[in-house]
Amino acid sequence: MSDFTFQPTTLLGVLQSGFYAVPMYQRSYSWSEQQVSDFWNDIKEAIEGENQYFLGTLVFSNEDGGFISVIDGQQRLATTTIILSAIKEKYESDGKIAYAATYSGLLSPLDPEDGCTKPRIRLNAEDHPYFSKLVLDGVMVDADVDSHKRILEAFQYFKRRIAEIVDADPSNWEPKIARIWKFLNKQARVVTVTAPNDADAFTIFETLNDRGADLTIADLLKNYLFSQAGNINIGSVQLKWQSANTILKEYQEEKMFIVFLRHLWSSMHGATRERDLFRDIKSEVRGAQASLDFATKIEESAKLYAAILSSDNDFWADYSAEDRGSVRNINEFNLQQSRPTLLAALEHFDKTEIKKTLAAFISIFVRGIIAGGIGGGQAERYLSDAAADIRSGAIKNTAQLVVKLKPIIPSDTVFERAFQTFSTTTNRFARYLLVALEKGMKQSAQPELVPNEDVEKVNLEHILPRSATASDWPAFTAEERATYPNRLGNMTLLSKGINNRIGNKSWSVKKAALSGSELDLNKVISAEADWRTGEIDKRQAALAKQALTVWKV
Repeated sequence: MSDFTFQPTTLLGVLQSGFYAVPMYQRSYSWSEQQVSDFWNDIKEAIEGENQYFLGTLVFSNEDGGFISVIDGQQRLATTTIILSAIKEKYESDGKIAYAATYSGLLSPLDPEDGCTKPRIRLNAEDHPYFSKLVLDGVMVDADVDSHKRILEAFQYFKRRIAEIVDADPSNWEPKIARIWKFLNKQARVVTVTAPNDADAFTIFETLNDRGADLTIADLLKNYLFSQAGNINIGSVQLKWQSANTILKEYQEEKMFIVFLRHLWSSMHGATRERDLFRDIKSEVRGAQASLDFATKIEESAKLYAAILSSDNDFWADYSAEDRGSVRNINEFNLQQSRPTLLAALEHFDKTEIKKTLAAFISIFVRGIIAGGIGGGQAERYLSDAAADIRSGAIKNTAQLVVKLKPIIPSDTVFERAFQTFSTTTNRFARYLLVALEKGMKQSAQPELVPNEDVEKVNLEHILPRSATASDWPAFTAEERATYPNRLGNMTLLSKGINNRIGNKSWSVKKAALSGSELDLNKVISAEADWRTGEIDKRQAALAKQALTVWKV
């Protein structure tokens, strides 16, 4: 490892001694109000006790040559800057221009070389324009991005705390504010570690944070990979990591990036718990080339993972509407444990097999949701092991994949029995089931591969209403009126206008409306003379028979 320097100093000493930049691949501002509040309370207690307060280690790199790169410490430095800005704003509003100018000179001092002010800290590309305008320039702007909202919340939080100090002693608040400056300048102790390049800086960072305290697993993984990359590969590894983050940020929250990493690793090595992920990757990925190879895999897999998350992704441009509908349905079922298998299939199967896999997964998941068992740890293990077998070549097509997954696929007997009594309060899932069953009755080639139909055109109808009254539905007991509305056998599909007209009315009214429907589902229902528990049970048993052919595996 190259030479590096340790320097004990204070938070204000750090800000006064250099110009800092958060690299583009670092996460955005992430402190919530709870962390900001804890930081403030620690400051208050240290000030009141006149104690030294150690705020940890800040890790920097001099590789940039201009700004000092912040490898670890941006949350503390950015939050300290926000506190100083809140104080500056109070001095400005009170007409104390000289005091305000002192803070302005610290936050953005004048650079004599070009005659312009220069910020002491620049956040990453996503955050800095907002941070600069709000915190450094004092211009109030709306926040749309999550990290911008957190910056705004922190700024408003500290403004409230400063206002409380002023309101508590309006005639003598300046000395109390000065104590905050004194604390940051003399009592808020840190140790800076500065390395000559990013690779060495990340090695230091990873060593200091080996136990993962106060860091997300994604942070640890990122910095471990950077520390392993070496001087030659670190730029490529950083860009690939950032690329993967950018790809997935369009589809999911930043905190879900670790879910993607776990699914990727599980698809390569079998089911892996989140708490084991850092340890397992660290034991497998060692050295500059391995770090680059894994970063490349992360970037390439992020593109496929984005396709799994959205049927509008360009990956599906040449697929049918039914296939894209299957992708939407898989996401609506929210069965995340399928993603390792899909990730491997999208990478290693051809288009024909991918289409077959989507169809098979729809049937497997519907059976699993109806009969139970698809959401547990056992299912995740089978699905992840299947993904690893796809990658190794042990599974070459959908037929072999189904054989591998057979232990977690409910049999026809189990599925039919569970379907006969299935109830749900999830309207979108009930609509999906009924649309697929209707297509099955019409002998559609692939009835299970249906997009979610437009809810503005076709509504879900509960024949026995959820708010049924005894006067309109005398054949049902109070208990039956509470439970039977959610039975699938009690549900059907109707156009929106008809559904609105019949509302919660009696069977005679609903029978007349259903008799005019062109849906096969409703022709069967309207043939019934009455609508009671027996009719619901009989209809659901018939639907269960139909379900065996619609969701066959």
